[in-house]
Amino acid sequence: MKRIASFGGSLAILFLLVGAGCDNTSPTNNQDVNTTTDTVPTTEQSGTLDTVQENSFALQASAVGNNQVAFEWTLESSMAEPKQFILLRDSEKKPEMDGKKFWFRQDGSHRSATWVDVPSGIQSFRIC
Repeated sequence: MKRIASFGGSLAILFLLVGAGCDNTSPTNNQDVNTTTDTVPTTEQSGTLDTVQENSFALQASAVGNNQVAFEWTLESSMAEPKQFILLRDSEKKPEMDGKKFWFRQDGSHRSATWVDVPSGIQSFRIC
Protein backbone atom coordinates (compact mmCIF):
# COMPACT_ATOMS: atom_id res chain seq x y z
CA MET A 1 0.00 0.00 0.00
CA LYS A 2 1.32 3.42 -0.92
CA ARG A 3 0.37 6.62 0.87
CA ILE A 4 0.87 9.86 -1.00
CA ALA A 5 1.18 13.31 0.59
CA SER A 6 -2.09 15.24 0.42
CA PHE A 7 -2.47 18.09 -2.06
CA GLY A 8 -5.66 19.30 -0.40
CA GLY A 9 -7.96 17.30 -2.64
CA SER A 10 -11.14 15.61 -1.57
CA LEU A 11 -11.10 12.45 -3.65
CA ALA A 12 -10.78 9.27 -1.59
CA ILE A 13 -10.39 5.99 -3.45
CA LEU A 14 -10.57 2.94 -1.21
CA PHE A 15 -10.85 -0.23 -3.26
CA LEU A 16 -9.60 -1.37 -6.63
CA LEU A 17 -11.12 -4.68 -7.58
CA VAL A 18 -10.36 -6.78 -10.62
CA GLY A 19 -12.55 -9.55 -11.98
CA ALA A 20 -14.65 -10.87 -9.09
CA GLY A 21 -18.40 -10.38 -9.28
CA CYS A 22 -18.47 -9.88 -13.03
CA ASP A 23 -20.01 -13.24 -13.92
CA ASN A 24 -23.17 -11.76 -15.39
CA THR A 25 -21.29 -9.60 -17.89
CA SER A 26 -20.75 -10.53 -21.50
CA PRO A 27 -18.28 -13.43 -21.71
CA THR A 28 -14.76 -12.95 -23.00
CA ASN A 29 -12.51 -15.44 -24.70
CA ASN A 30 -10.69 -15.90 -21.39
CA GLN A 31 -12.71 -17.89 -18.87
CA ASP A 32 -10.01 -18.00 -16.15
CA VAL A 33 -9.69 -14.42 -14.88
CA ASN A 34 -8.00 -13.99 -11.51
CA THR A 35 -9.31 -11.60 -8.87
CA THR A 36 -7.35 -9.02 -6.92
CA THR A 37 -8.32 -6.71 -4.08
CA ASP A 38 -6.22 -3.87 -2.74
CA THR A 39 -6.97 -1.10 -0.25
CA VAL A 40 -5.64 2.32 -1.17
CA PRO A 41 -6.70 5.20 1.11
CA THR A 42 -5.84 8.67 -0.20
CA THR A 43 -7.16 12.22 -0.26
CA GLU A 44 -5.26 13.39 -3.32
CA GLN A 45 -6.25 15.42 -6.33
CA SER A 46 -3.44 13.87 -8.32
CA GLY A 47 -0.79 11.16 -8.06
CA THR A 48 -0.48 7.42 -8.49
CA LEU A 49 -2.64 5.52 -6.04
CA ASP A 50 -1.40 1.98 -6.38
CA THR A 51 -0.70 -0.93 -8.66
CA VAL A 52 -2.55 -4.22 -8.29
CA GLN A 53 -0.89 -7.31 -9.78
CA GLU A 54 -2.51 -10.74 -9.90
CA ASN A 55 -0.79 -13.37 -12.05
CA SER A 56 -2.19 -12.53 -15.48
CA PHE A 57 -3.70 -9.08 -14.87
CA ALA A 58 -2.01 -5.88 -13.63
CA LEU A 59 -3.95 -2.70 -12.87
CA GLN A 60 -2.69 0.78 -12.03
CA ALA A 61 -4.98 3.62 -10.95
CA SER A 62 -4.12 7.30 -10.55
CA ALA A 63 -6.14 10.24 -9.27
CA VAL A 64 -5.51 12.83 -11.97
CA GLY A 65 -7.33 15.82 -10.46
CA ASN A 66 -10.76 17.36 -11.06
CA ASN A 67 -12.44 14.24 -9.61
CA GLN A 68 -10.99 11.95 -12.27
CA VAL A 69 -9.33 8.55 -11.93
CA ALA A 70 -7.16 7.14 -14.72
CA PHE A 71 -6.79 3.37 -15.08
CA GLU A 72 -4.20 1.40 -17.04
CA TRP A 73 -4.03 -2.37 -17.18
CA THR A 74 -2.07 -5.13 -18.85
CA LEU A 75 -2.81 -8.77 -19.55
CA GLU A 76 -0.31 -11.57 -19.94
CA SER A 77 0.34 -12.40 -23.57
CA SER A 78 -0.86 -15.97 -22.92
CA MET A 79 -4.39 -14.71 -22.18
CA ALA A 80 -6.96 -14.67 -24.97
CA GLU A 81 -7.90 -11.21 -26.25
CA PRO A 82 -11.19 -10.15 -24.58
CA LYS A 83 -14.01 -8.59 -26.60
CA GLN A 84 -14.56 -5.88 -23.99
CA PHE A 85 -13.89 -4.67 -20.46
CA ILE A 86 -16.56 -3.35 -18.13
CA LEU A 87 -15.60 -0.78 -15.50
CA LEU A 88 -17.84 -0.51 -12.43
CA ARG A 89 -18.00 2.13 -9.68
CA ASP A 90 -19.99 2.26 -6.46
CA SER A 91 -19.77 3.79 -2.99
CA GLU A 92 -20.19 0.28 -1.56
CA LYS A 93 -17.43 -2.35 -1.54
CA LYS A 94 -17.20 -4.90 -4.36
CA PRO A 95 -19.53 -3.43 -6.99
CA GLU A 96 -21.29 -6.00 -9.15
CA MET A 97 -22.82 -5.70 -12.61
CA ASP A 98 -26.44 -5.65 -11.45
CA GLY A 99 -27.67 -2.69 -13.52
CA LYS A 100 -27.84 -0.44 -10.44
CA LYS A 101 -24.17 0.61 -10.30
CA PHE A 102 -22.34 3.15 -12.42
CA TRP A 103 -20.52 1.42 -15.29
CA PHE A 104 -19.18 1.80 -18.79
CA ARG A 105 -17.84 -0.54 -21.45
CA GLN A 106 -14.37 -0.35 -22.97
CA ASP A 107 -13.35 -2.12 -26.18
CA GLY A 108 -11.19 -5.19 -25.47
CA SER A 109 -8.31 -3.78 -27.50
CA HIS A 110 -7.95 -0.77 -25.15
CA ARG A 111 -5.92 -0.99 -21.94
CA SER A 112 -6.71 2.36 -20.34
CA ALA A 113 -9.65 4.53 -19.36
CA THR A 114 -10.37 7.68 -17.36
CA TRP A 115 -13.42 7.89 -15.14
CA VAL A 116 -14.62 11.51 -14.81
CA ASP A 117 -16.98 13.15 -12.31
CA VAL A 118 -16.03 10.76 -9.51
CA PRO A 119 -17.81 11.97 -6.37
CA SER A 120 -15.78 12.89 -3.30
CA GLY A 121 -15.55 10.22 -0.66
CA ILE A 122 -14.83 6.53 -0.74
CA GLN A 123 -15.42 4.76 -4.06
CA SER A 124 -14.93 1.17 -5.14
CA PHE A 125 -13.95 0.24 -8.69
CA ARG A 126 -13.92 -3.08 -10.52
CA ILE A 127 -12.68 -3.91 -13.99
CA CYS A 128 -14.14 -7.06 -15.54
